[in-house]
Amino acid sequence: MQDALVRLRYRYWPDHLLGEILSKRWTETAIPVIVLLIVAVALARSIDGFLSPGSLADTARQAGEIGFVVLGMALVVIVGGIDLSVGSMFALCDFCALFFLNVMNWLAQQESLISIRPKDPDDRRIMLTEGQQKGVMLFALIGLPVVIFGLGVYGAVRRRK
Repeated sequence: MQDALVRLRYRYWPDHLLGEILSKRWTETAIPVIVLLIVAVALARSIDGFLSPGSLADTARQAGEIGFVVLGMALVVIVGGIDLSVGSMFALCDFCALFFLNVMNWLAQQESLISIRPKDPDDRRIMLTEGQQKGVMLFALIGLPVVIFGLGVYGAVRRRK
């Protein structure tokens, strides 16, 4: 009877059971997905309108840039390249998306829509007070060169040791 209890304890005790579950290969991908779903449900319950169509559309618009970079990196990895710098991947994916949109317009017999669409101009002026303007000027003309010179001297002294 004692052996049976010991066997049951080691077989069904939570730390052993959890260890058995975590040792499976499928848990490497399942656990992050489960945590993501738990966080999404918790946020949906605590924030009104979290999963509303407007909120999801706004999130998709904000994540579009990152999605372009991810698609570009995936394309490079799939074809066997090794250059994964973010700037080049963003440019590659933007070019592919633009090319795809133009091909689709050509296939739809809408050649008048084939173009590189201009970006809408935004008024992005920075409003600074006179004191803030002087501070920026002093930092750019004096502070930044002093910091760069100091880092250069530090590097040279450190290299000589």
